[in-house]
Amino acid sequence: MNLNNLVAFHGRNYPYAVSAGSEQLAQAHDDWMQDWRAAVDRTSIIAITDQSGKIIYANDYFCQLSKYECSELIGQDHRILNSGYHPAGFFKKLWHTISHGKIWQGEIKNRAKDGSEYWVYTMIVPILDRQSKPMRYLSIRTDITDRKYMEEALKASEAALRQRNAELQQALAELKAAQSQMIQTEKMSSLGQMVAGVAHEINNPLNFIAANISPAETYTKDILGLLELYRKTYPEPTPEIADRIEDLDLDFLESDLLNLLGSMKLGSERICGIVKSLRTFSRLDEADIKTVDLHEGLEGALTILAHRLKPQGDRPAIDVIRRYDTLPPVMCYSGNINQVFMNLLVNAIDAIEDAHQRPLRGLPSREHPNPGAIAPYSIEIVTQRYQTDWVEVQITDSGGGIDAAVAAQIFDPFFTTKPIGKGTGLGLSISYQIVVDRHRGHLFCQSEPGQGTTFTLRIPIQSVDAAS
Repeated sequence: MNLNNLVAFHGRNYPYAVSAGSEQLAQAHDDWMQDWRAAVDRTSIIAITDQSGKIIYANDYFCQLSKYECSELIGQDHRILNSGYHPAGFFKKLWHTISHGKIWQGEIKNRAKDGSEYWVYTMIVPILDRQSKPMRYLSIRTDITDRKYMEEALKASEAALRQRNAELQQALAELKAAQSQMIQTEKMSSLGQMVAGVAHEINNPLNFIAANISPAETYTKDILGLLELYRKTYPEPTPEIADRIEDLDLDFLESDLLNLLGSMKLGSERICGIVKSLRTFSRLDEADIKTVDLHEGLEGALTILAHRLKPQGDRPAIDVIRRYDTLPPVMCYSGNINQVFMNLLVNAIDAIEDAHQRPLRGLPSREHPNPGAIAPYSIEIVTQRYQTDWVEVQITDSGGGIDAAVAAQIFDPFFTTKPIGKGTGLGLSISYQIVVDRHRGHLFCQSEPGQGTTFTLRIPIQSVDAAS
């Protein structure tokens, strides 16, 4: 026994510190070990196992925490305390570490005799023989149950806060979506009522004009025929009539009057087509859900947007390339789907105009490096049957395209890249809700900078609501 250690541990007044024989040293050693044991027992949970892992010593603190008597622990291995919390690999790795003479440290969840569970921070130290082989294992544990429960409570609280935050974010998103839906619905309802009213007011006088053009054309032909008969019967008109015929240029008037009536007839038919497109777009005189021809909705939207497709300043006309396949009638909310067509086509026109104006704003133009891209200043509309029970509409523009960061947010409410006054960020968001939420369909965007943008809309042929 080292006297310096005795002095350091007990103090210089320790009676065996001045001179010590073998008996005194033995007594000092026993006292020293007893003091160390008392100190360790008050602070740590101690156990010693043999080479095979059987418990050969357990201090009072170990027994107190595990609720086992010392006699119940001696000869057992630590599986008696296994709570089932840790996987088998955990203990396999632990045993591999200490059996190779290395110290293992970690946290273990044990189960006491009464079924209660507790956590201990454990350090297992192999006691090596002269060949550096483990012959016993000393485990020193510290009770960390309170700390672990606090950590678990904190994690549960954090998880609850995260969940609550996610719920609030979802509620906010739904509130924004509902608000945007209400705004857009009210706007489209007002627009639909106005369009339907205008169409109705135009339709009444137009029907009167269209209905009278054919009789007027017949009457005109009869009068011209009678006039021609007079000219044959009286080939020599009086000087007054001859002067009047020359002033009127009667030959031109006869040929042009029928052409004029034909032009009026074509114009009235064209106006009738526009009125029909307006009524098709508004759909206010029809049930919410019905079987419709999607091509009619597309053509109606194109008719309404015809003024924007024409040349504007130095911008050429926008060509519409139709690649329509034969589609079955689709049961859907026709007014809503027409609204989606309108939003997507307006977005395509805006993209083309933006690409045209980039050089004017001092920005680099985005040319189409892809030879397979559609022609500049054009919109391509492709319709086809998708799989068996779906239809697909693709609208591709020759604009400058968008990058991935913008594409990821393009359907978010109130997100827009347009300047103030040109966009609210509602059009594509509302379109997404109409297609995905209301029709259980799909709407996605595919785009790369410089290669235009394609919006693909897919909806079931048979409405989910109607099927149910």
